[in-house]
Amino acid sequence: MKVRRRGAGAAGAAVLSSGALLALALTGGSAAAAGTVHAATVSGAVPFAKAVFSGYGTGTEAHIGAVTLPGTSGGTATQVAGIDQAFSGAATKFGGDGAGVGLSTTIDSELGTVVAPGSLGGGVNAYGNGVGLQVGLGTSSPATSNTAQVQLAGLATQQAPPNGAPVVQSAGVPAGVPTAVASGGVLNGKATAFFDPTGCPLGQPISYGLGNATDLNALDLGALTGQSSLSGGPAIQLSGPAGNGTAESTSYTYLNANGDGTYALASQSTETIAPVTVNVAGALQLHLSVVTADGTGAPAPVTLTSTTTGEASGAKVAFSSAGIVQVSVTANGTTTPLVDVPLSDVGPTGLHIPLSVAGLQTAVSTLSSTVSSVVSSVNQQAGQTLTTALQGVQSVTSQVTGALGTVLSALPVDINLGSLDIDVSPHAIGQAATTPPTTTGGTSAGGALDLLHLTVAPQATINGTAVPTVTIADVALGHLETMAATAAPILCPLPIIKSVDKQSITAGDSFVYTIQVPDPAKLADLACDLSSVTATDTITDYQGSPVFQVTGASNNGTFTPATASTNATVTWTGLSYTRTVPPAAAAPPITLTVNVSTPASSPAGVIQDLVSATGTAANCKDFATGLTNLGGINGAVLAGSYTLQAPSVSAAPTAPAPTSTPPQLPHTGGTGGLWQPLGGLGALVLGGGALWALRRSRRLTP
Repeated sequence: MKVRRRGAGAAGAAVLSSGALLALALTGGSAAAAGTVHAATVSGAVPFAKAVFSGYGTGTEAHIGAVTLPGTSGGTATQVAGIDQAFSGAATKFGGDGAGVGLSTTIDSELGTVVAPGSLGGGVNAYGNGVGLQVGLGTSSPATSNTAQVQLAGLATQQAPPNGAPVVQSAGVPAGVPTAVASGGVLNGKATAFFDPTGCPLGQPISYGLGNATDLNALDLGALTGQSSLSGGPAIQLSGPAGNGTAESTSYTYLNANGDGTYALASQSTETIAPVTVNVAGALQLHLSVVTADGTGAPAPVTLTSTTTGEASGAKVAFSSAGIVQVSVTANGTTTPLVDVPLSDVGPTGLHIPLSVAGLQTAVSTLSSTVSSVVSSVNQQAGQTLTTALQGVQSVTSQVTGALGTVLSALPVDINLGSLDIDVSPHAIGQAATTPPTTTGGTSAGGALDLLHLTVAPQATINGTAVPTVTIADVALGHLETMAATAAPILCPLPIIKSVDKQSITAGDSFVYTIQVPDPAKLADLACDLSSVTATDTITDYQGSPVFQVTGASNNGTFTPATASTNATVTWTGLSYTRTVPPAAAAPPITLTVNVSTPASSPAGVIQDLVSATGTAANCKDFATGLTNLGGINGAVLAGSYTLQAPSVSAAPTAPAPTSTPPQLPHTGGTGGLWQPLGGLGALVLGGGALWALRRSRRLTP
C-alpha cells in the first residue's frame, strides 16, 4: 500500500506559528407510449438521464502504514504492508446520454486502498464497500521476492444496477493473519448501492459503505520479536471494548439540493475514532481520542464533504466536527494529559508535537516566548478583541507546555517516538498537508485529511535492553477523502404517470384518465414522504376539434366547465403521500381519476391531457442506512408533469336517409276524376271507327 508524503511539521511542541495564531483569532420519470415527462426548466440544467457526474468517498478510522519488524533469532523479517481498521468506500460514475459510462477504472485512495475495482465494468454506476479490517501481508526470504497478500474481515460489497438489498457481513480476524499482527476484534461491513439511469435517487445515497471494528489489537512487539522483556502489551491497541471503543467509518455519494430546483453530486465520509493506545514495550503509552464535549467520553463524529453544484461556482470541500481531541501520556504508572482542546480551536495550520526528549525540551523552552510575542504584536494592532481571542490559544499551548514538562522527567532516556500532527484543514488528494484542496468553479471538488497523524519510530534502551528497530512510517487516525464532479445542474422532476382506459373511442363514448403520484415504477427513487401535494389536469384538443365534458373526479377534485367544450381543467389540493417502513410493502401512490364523456355530435380528433403536480419532500430517510435528510431534501418542492395524447375520437356515423317514391307528372285541364280515362277510351274507340268507315268508303267508290 502506498503512503502519501506529508509536509514537514513545525518545530516545537504544540507550537502554532504566528500566522496560524493570527488566522485562528481572525476566523474565530420515464414516459409511456404517447406520453412525455416534464420538469421545471433551469438554464443549463439537464435531465438525470443525460447527466455526467462522478465521485467517491472513503474513510479509514485507523491506518498503519508500512511496517518492517525484525525476525526472531535471526529469522526472516515480517513485513506488514499496511493495516486498515474500519474502512469504507463509495463510488459512482455516470456518463449520461444513454452511454452507460460507469466504473470501469480502478479508484484508489491516497493511502493505496481500493475504493472501487476497475473490474466492475462500464455497466456499473454505483459501488459501495465496507470492511472491519484489512491487512496487507508480505513474506521475505533471501531466495524469493515478496508476495503481497490482502486479508479482509467483515467485507461487504454491493454494486448497481441492478438494485438489491443491503449486504451485511461480520467476522473475526482472518486465520491467515498472525495474532502478533492483529488479534481480537468484532469486525463488520455493510454496503448498499442504488442506481436508476432514468430517475433521480433523492434522500438516499447512490453508493454507501460502512466499516466497523471493536476491541482490536495490532502489532504485539513481544510476540513478534520473541523478547519477553518487551511484552508490555500490543504496540497499538486500535479500539477498546464495545460502546465507546467502537471504531467506525461510513462513506457515501448522493445528490445534493442546490436550492434552485436542481441537484448535483456530493460525497461524504464520516468517522468515529475509537480511543487508540500506542504502547512502547510497556514503558510508555500514548493515548489518543476524539470525544464529545458532554463529558461522557463517547467518540465524536468527524466529517469531510465535497460538494458540487454543476454551475459556475459553489464547489467546496469542508471538514466539520464538534469533537475534542485528547492526547495523554502514561509513564511509570502516571497518566498526564497532553492535549485537551476542541478541534475548532486547533487552527488552520494544525498542531505539531515532536515526541522525543530533544524535541520536547526545545518546544518547552520556546513555546511561551513565541505565544507572548504574537499576543503582544496583535494587541498593538487590533486591541483587546483579538487579545481575548488569542488568550484561548495561549491557554491551550500553556496547557501542553506544562504537561510536557511533567512528562520529560518520566520518559526513558534516549526514547524517540517520532511526532504527532493534528490537522483540521483538508489538503489536495495525494499532495502534502499544506496543499489546499482542489475546487473548480461549481463543477468539481476534492480533498483529504488525516485528523491525527502519528509518525512512530521508537528507538530506545529500556532497562538495559535495546528495543529492536520497529519502523511504522505512518499511523493515520481519522483518514477522510472525498471527491465529486458534476458537469451541469441536474433536473429531478417529481415522478408522475398518467394513463387512459381507452386509446380510441367513437363520439358519444366515455373514458377515464388515471393519474399516479409518484409513479409506482419510481417509488424506490424517492426516499421521502410528500406533503401539500397539488395537481392540475388540463384537457385540450391535440388534433382536430373533438368536444368533451368532465363528468367526475376522484379525491374531491374540482373541474370546469360544467358543459361540453374543447377544454377542461381539474384541480386537487391538500393531498399527501406517506411511505411505509420496511419490511412492509411500499405504500401505494396517490391515485386520481377523471371521468370524461363525448357527445355523439363531437367532431373527430385527438384529445391531449397535461397533468402537473407539486409536492414538498418531508421525513426523508433512507431505511437501509438510517441516513436522514441526505442532500438537504426535506422541504424541497418537487415539481413534475406528464403529457398524454389520447384517446383518439372518431366521428359518429351519419344516420341513413329515408327511402324516396318516383315523382308524379302534373295533370292538365278540368278537375279530373274517373270520367277522364273512360272518356279518353271512348274517344279512342270512336276515332278508330271513323277511320275504318273512311277507308271502306274509299274502296267502295269507283
